[in-house]
Amino acid sequence: MSFRRTMGALLSVFWVCADRYDDFVRNQPPSNRLSRENWSHLQRWVRNVVKLTDPQEPDAVDAMLCFMSIHDLGKMKDFREELAPGYQDHDAGLSYILSRSPEVLPSYCRLPDKYQLLIETSLKVDFNFGQFLQAENLPANIKNVKSLLGNKGDVALAFYLFHIFADMAGIMGAKSLDGSMFMTETMFNNFKKGLTTLQLLTHETMNDTYDSFLKLRAKEQGLAFQTPTDRAII
Repeated sequence: MSFRRTMGALLSVFWVCADRYDDFVRNQPPSNRLSRENWSHLQRWVRNVVKLTDPQEPDAVDAMLCFMSIHDLGKMKDFREELAPGYQDHDAGLSYILSRSPEVLPSYCRLPDKYQLLIETSLKVDFNFGQFLQAENLPANIKNVKSLLGNKGDVALAFYLFHIFADMAGIMGAKSLDGSMFMTETMFNNFKKGLTTLQLLTHETMNDTYDSFLKLRAKEQGLAFQTPTDRAII
């Protein structure tokens, strides 16, 4: 199941980078198919911010494919116990392995130093994007996103956020690898809300960024966002 989800994520990276809209949406219901408008939005973000299709950054796609291939290896108990004894958290375990035994992952070793560092940093973020979208956490929960990635600029943060997008796009890979069944119009609009606000971390405080997200939710639902009571309702 994890293997097919990873394959779904890798295929999603390919479909997006190759601008293969029809392949990406081919197994989505027509009533909730990712729109071409949102696909164009995604293409602009990938090209101009994430830089995956920027000819000046030829290693970017390689780094993303590597990250998507290895990011769940820490969930393999035997692998973790052998190379990161004592680690229970899969991301922390994989981060330890990358720092102490990188030779076991040659696809990682051959990456330029800046992408190795970006992958290691991303593994340390400890952020639940799904909880953020549901407003189930606090400004403090995005502290690591800002300190580890947001302060490094747009590209570093966007690399991490695209990794989240690709992981989400592959969620239903166990059911089918014929397109992304999960990243429909509804799901992408949800993702886009988080993306729009989290990118503010490159120049806004954690509290202001979090409030921007709550204001966006309030506006979407036709609710006020002026008092502490309004905030609690959102």
